[in-house]
This record gives sequence, structure tokens and C-alpha cells, in this order.
Amino acid sequence: MLNRRRFLKSSALSLAYGISGASALATPLPHRRSWSNWAGNVTAHPERLLRPQNLPEVIKALATSDKARAFGSGHSFNAAAVSSGAMLDAKAFRGRIGEVQRDGRLQVPGSILLKDLYLQLEKKGRAIPSMGTTDLQTLAGAMANGTHGTGVQWGSLSDAGQIAGLEVVSARGEILRFEHQSKADQAYLKALRLNL
Repeated sequence: MLNRRRFLKSSALSLAYGISGASALATPLPHRRSWSNWAGNVTAHPERLLRPQNLPEVIKALATSDKARAFGSGHSFNAAAVSSGAMLDAKAFRGRIGEVQRDGRLQVPGSILLKDLYLQLEKKGRAIPSMGTTDLQTLAGAMANGTHGTGVQWGSLSDAGQIAGLEVVSARGEILRFEHQSKADQAYLKALRLNL
């Protein structure tokens, strides 16, 4: 019988292997390649599998694709990241969090792995009040699917109290910014914060 600890340990090893295997798919590939999520239950055969290195490359990839989806760690049980067109690997955008502002806010790249985010926040004397059972997701993925900790009092990573604003690239390649303080942005933020 597989106990919870052994399952989580083997899942983490499978995910780590999946990430290192995907890293060989670096920049644009001219031919069709396959992709699978961390569990191997979802596969895709996109026309293009891309790893943009900067924002202009993201914009170009979107401008030259009829269908495109971004993926982070692939830690999802469904086909949310799958596209028959282009799939954009967000690994190159994993970075460092910004400095804590006077109001306590800071900028965080959506493609950062939660485990890296937690470590960087700890160094700044900060933490996230609600954590799920895994830290191998990206922040954007965990936020989009409503990842939550235990207990209703803690809410989810997508709660308004934790997300003060978002910056996204639209399908047309426009950089859009949405702020929690703006009444005009409220509906967009709700849709972006929890969208799978």
C-alpha cells in the first residue's frame, strides 16, 4: 500500500524529472514535439513548443500564433495548458521577487515556483497565509486554479487580499496592467485571479 508520504515523495521526483526533461526543449522548435504534464496523464503535440527568453519574444510568439497557451511547471491534472498551436514554456521568467514597498506590497513573477517564492519571502520576513499541499506549482498556475490551504479562514492564493494587481500580455501582444484600487479593473482582476 502506498502511503501519503511515499506518494508525495514519488510525485516530487516525477515532477523534478519532468522539469529537467522539458528543459531540453529550449527555444523555438521547428518540428512538432510532445509535451506532458507532471503526472503524465495529459499529453500534447503542439505545432510549436517555445521557451521565450524575454517579453519581446513572448509578444512575437503570440503575434505569430493563432492558438497559444503558456505553461509553468505542468502541475495540473487537466489540459488547461494544452494547445494544438503554440505552447509557451515560462521557465525563463522565473526570477526574484521585488523589494517590499512601504505598503507591504512587492512584485512577484507569476512563473516563480512556489517553493522559491516561499524561500525568498522568508528572507524578507514575509509569508503567504495560505499554502497548498505542494510547492512545485508556479504562482500563476496556483493562483489561476484556486490553490488553497487547509481551513476556510485562510482562503486561496487567488484571493483579492493577496493579489493587489496583475500585469499580463494579451493575445494581441499588449501589456495590460490591472490594479486592485481601480474600480474599472475589478472585473478583470476577478477573471484573471481565478480563471481555470
